[in-house]
Amino acid sequence: RFDIAHSRGKSTFVLGGAYATTLEGDGGPRDFFPLGGLFRLSGLDQGQASGKHVALARLLYYRRVGEPAGGLFDVPIYIGASVEAGNTWQSRDDIEFDGGMKTFFGPLYIAIGFGEDGDANYYLSIGGLPF
Repeated sequence: RFDIAHSRGKSTFVLGGAYATTLEGDGGPRDFFPLGGLFRLSGLDQGQASGKHVALARLLYYRRVGEPAGGLFDVPIYIGASVEAGNTWQSRDDIEFDGGMKTFFGPLYIAIGFGEDGDANYYLSIGGLPF
């Protein structure tokens, strides 16, 4: 596994990847490596994909958008995005990287809007642009 980060000002880029393989084993659950969850193929549930061989590549970008307010809310706030690609295989003979991207995805927006009366609106928007 590797992660290389580069920051400039309030922006940070992270290039990362991982590869895992089972050299020997009977194929039981302890020989499987999971993928899925945040920054490990974020579109999948945690551990949704697993196999005896896995590969993952990712590029993350995040930017600090606010300064800590102090007191109880002394927490920096970041916005960002990630692009991730990976797969799992049950056999070494199945490993290939020439399949390309076979899914469609677009921008994902998660937002909260606050009104004057303290009311809140929550938004989830998923784009449909081909990649």
